[in-house]
Amino acid sequence: MKKQVKYKKWKKIVYSGRFYTGISLFLVIFPGILFTKGIVKADQIDLVSKEEYQELMEGCEEDQSLLAEGGIALTINNCPLPYDREENVWYVAQNPEAEAWEGILGLSEKCAELYLVDDDYIGNKRASLEEGHLFEALVVKEEKYARTYLAASGMPVISIETKDTWQPVYPVEDIDNYVFNSERRYMGDITIFHADGNSGTHQAAKDSAGSAYRIVRGNVSYHTRGNTSDNFEKKSYALKLTDEEGEGEKQNLFGLGESADWKLLAGAGDVTKVREKTAWQLWEEIAERQENVSEGFSAMEYCEVVLDGDYIGMYQILKSPGRDTLNLQETDILYKFLQAEMPLEEDIQSSIDACYPVCYPIRIRYPGQEKVSADPAGYWEPLRQYLGAAYWHTDFEKLYSVMDLDNTIDYYLFLEATSAWDNACKNTYHIARETEEGEVRMLTIPWDLNYTFGDEYTTELELGKTRFNPDMTKLYTEPVIRQLFMNNTHGEEDILKDRWKEYRQDILSDEHVLGLMRENMAYMQRSGAFRRDSERWPMQNNNADLTKIVDYERERLGFLDGYFG
Repeated sequence: MKKQVKYKKWKKIVYSGRFYTGISLFLVIFPGILFTKGIVKADQIDLVSKEEYQELMEGCEEDQSLLAEGGIALTINNCPLPYDREENVWYVAQNPEAEAWEGILGLSEKCAELYLVDDDYIGNKRASLEEGHLFEALVVKEEKYARTYLAASGMPVISIETKDTWQPVYPVEDIDNYVFNSERRYMGDITIFHADGNSGTHQAAKDSAGSAYRIVRGNVSYHTRGNTSDNFEKKSYALKLTDEEGEGEKQNLFGLGESADWKLLAGAGDVTKVREKTAWQLWEEIAERQENVSEGFSAMEYCEVVLDGDYIGMYQILKSPGRDTLNLQETDILYKFLQAEMPLEEDIQSSIDACYPVCYPIRIRYPGQEKVSADPAGYWEPLRQYLGAAYWHTDFEKLYSVMDLDNTIDYYLFLEATSAWDNACKNTYHIARETEEGEVRMLTIPWDLNYTFGDEYTTELELGKTRFNPDMTKLYTEPVIRQLFMNNTHGEEDILKDRWKEYRQDILSDEHVLGLMRENMAYMQRSGAFRRDSERWPMQNNNADLTKIVDYERERLGFLDGYFG
């Protein structure tokens, strides 16, 4: 179903950044302003002292409506910046690792002037980012002025302006969309600001000069997402980047690869905001280690978001699992497990009879409805074989023959190393993949890794849906999988032990795992985003002190050394 309104085509703007240094003179670069102290060179911008700032206001009439929606906008490289209208703050994305300011600051109207107050933070970019400093600015047009503020973020910044809404209506015959895609959709414009190719862990492509300020503009359809996460005041969102006809249009964001479908995760249940990002980094490294098994992964980065003129905080963005994300082949089948309760054999047969790609709580996510309808038994059969061996009739020899051993070992170790409370039988994707010998093997891929490293879901409202469980001896892998390895019929347990020892040397070493947590926290703090998110959502109780999670994980890995040994 296509939306009813059309928007402009996607437009990608790439600008080279510049780097200036000074020795005897204090020389810095602020967006659009090259200056030494007291000397300003810009067509539309002046750097003024606090006293001159006050004098400008005395000679004009204050009119904040100059900055009203549709009025004058602060711009970077001729593109309007994200603007929090209530707080009167404009957000500009910057690279926290670069000393120089990037981009060219200006105004959307040529007949107006922008005056920026000269202060100590102009020459100290890193401090301005980390401390969340607000630069004072004055927009003057004719005999009127409007006061405003500019905040520099060390993260990519996403701005979304909603233009329309619609309620999808699907026939019951299209059962997958009828059940799962009926949320109210919001449509509008999206602008993504990405400074100097930096987005944290993954480096986006740079220009030939080795530096770039990227702005991506286009259309978006979005809706709220998540079951547990939808209970939080800070919402998570599913985004679909679209063309002017409402069809998905792929973009490579933040070095994460091309996709039209993205998730903006609020991280509302994690006070540290490092859990899900760290878990995804570890799975990414594990998946890349297995050259002969395409396990796939969905990498994640941090960003800040302004939605309809309201700064809504720091988010984690990642691609939705799908054909491109998981490197799916034509013969692959992708299943999503939504809940831990497994369907019965007769339930699967009912979905086959109805040509449904859904047998709750399992969905066939690839291929689409058309192919499943043409051969429902063929697309459900690999899952029927897997569920039969693992749950319905528990046949360990059969289970061994229908699963991919390398992937099962990796997933076992990953679950235990990250204490993935919510990912044993649910929040997983399963890929049925045909081998060169014509056999079908099942691979497991994680999803929704927010309840990790000691965090668990709770119904105790005063705890905000999340509680920390300090018991590092708890096991998270399904009992049937643990029993398969304990049987050791084909030497599975020996391979598991060896793989654990191998990963403990690098990927799952104390130094590496704890180092990722610390690096992620350091990045959030350097960017100023952690501070801003904490102020925007005080009920989240954000905590930058990683002592509890680091101590837990160190003891957890030590316990697993004994367990796997």
